[in-house]
Amino acid sequence: MNIKAFLEHHKLGSNPFRAEEARQDVVFERIEQSCHHPDFEKILGDLHAPSSSIVFGERGSGKTAIRLQLEQSIEAYNQANPDTRCFPIFYDDFNSALSRYGRATGSRDARGIKLKHFTLADHMDAMLAGIVPRLVDQAISGRRARESYISAGLEDFRRRLLHCRPAVRADLLLLAVCYDRPESAPDRLRRLKHLLRLGGISAWNWFRGAFIVTMVVAIAYSFGYGIAALRHGLDSIDLAWCILFWVCASMPAVFLLLWLGTAVNVRLLAGRLNKAIRVLDRGTGSYSRGIRRIRLSDLHAAHLPRNRDEQPRYEAMDRLRRVLEPFGYRSIVVIMDRIDEPASISGDVTRMRQFTWPMLNNRFLQHPGFGIKLLLPLSLRQELLRERPEFFREARLDKQNLVDRLSWSGAVLYDVCTSRLNACRPDDDPCSLMDLFDKDVQRSTVIDALDQMHQPRDAFKFMYRLIREHCANVPHEESAWTISRVVLDLVRKQEVDRIDEVLRDQRPG
Repeated sequence: MNIKAFLEHHKLGSNPFRAEEARQDVVFERIEQSCHHPDFEKILGDLHAPSSSIVFGERGSGKTAIRLQLEQSIEAYNQANPDTRCFPIFYDDFNSALSRYGRATGSRDARGIKLKHFTLADHMDAMLAGIVPRLVDQAISGRRARESYISAGLEDFRRRLLHCRPAVRADLLLLAVCYDRPESAPDRLRRLKHLLRLGGISAWNWFRGAFIVTMVVAIAYSFGYGIAALRHGLDSIDLAWCILFWVCASMPAVFLLLWLGTAVNVRLLAGRLNKAIRVLDRGTGSYSRGIRRIRLSDLHAAHLPRNRDEQPRYEAMDRLRRVLEPFGYRSIVVIMDRIDEPASISGDVTRMRQFTWPMLNNRFLQHPGFGIKLLLPLSLRQELLRERPEFFREARLDKQNLVDRLSWSGAVLYDVCTSRLNACRPDDDPCSLMDLFDKDVQRSTVIDALDQMHQPRDAFKFMYRLIREHCANVPHEESAWTISRVVLDLVRKQEVDRIDEVLRDQRPG
């Protein structure tokens, strides 16, 4: 029997169980708000006051689906609460940050990156470097960002920024100094400062201008002084004019020294920024050209990240929140997913542990106005259980909405499969998953079989193979449109064996 004929008989527009990855699953897009994991509400929390969550789950257990559902829930919350929005940061593209970190630490290839030295400060820098350039883009171009989660609520970003307090505009400028795109940061910073109408002259520009002006005055006065001396003799020039001459002659030297001193300080600060922020390829020269445009008072007031200390990063995160507040955003949620995928990690448990563990810090996870959602592979749970008591006292996982295993019961998977079935027949009456099976197959038998699959991806593979095996063994002439108990038991055994081999790393998936 042709699979298409089987699906058409059950009025299914497509195979509900074909997709294996939530990001490319069109069926999931239709049902994502109606099929939640039982722990989803705990993971999401109250978006009026976001909290952190730590979730451990196997491959295929639905972590990416939960990430997509978190995104949709935040979007729905923001539409319903325009004055207390929650700004999402999706921290799941690690390859670029890790590549730059590797170059900064002298690693030649991805597998040679020393992740044991990747700190919480590096994570916070990577988060800020992912969002700040997009905000600067909107301020400079005046166009909506391509990402809907950034453009939503930030309409007319440039115009509305001008009505914000100067301190808020200065916060965005300071964030751009540290975290804007490397290739054009100084030029973008110049344009941003002009657009934000932040007056004042930086110390570097002030001393340079003073040196040039006093140099011109000194040359002009020296020329006049020399002509007077030639005409009337030095004895005819009174003491006051002599003193004024030496003052004019010395002022350029004074301002030159001040200018050079400021230039040295700017260069030193730029060097510290370049060394401290290891996930950006800015370079000392790029930072220097940016810092030159900032007023000395703003630089003194800003606690910029000059070393590996985390405090300047917390202040930068608060600075980001203050920039977003005038647009209705009162909190920020960071969603971290797919940590096993970067080339420098490639699923290695030890490297995942080195990369992730710095974030298991109570101060970071409980930072006011922020909610951190960590969607982690189950293999890290075993690493967590091996930690010493001192680690747990610092992480305070009892306060972090911990889901130590993302498990799915057979009944929940049955409901999910039924929802997917109905999503593929939107114009017809709802049906049950049992409509695909012979009448002698009990619902409890199907639920028990799904329970052995443990997670959505394997449940969908199980259902897909059931349909395929049934169609492969039944001639079209028989018009047998339901799956028999024999096929169910056969495929069930094969899938249980496959899952067991996957768990023992004897097959890929």
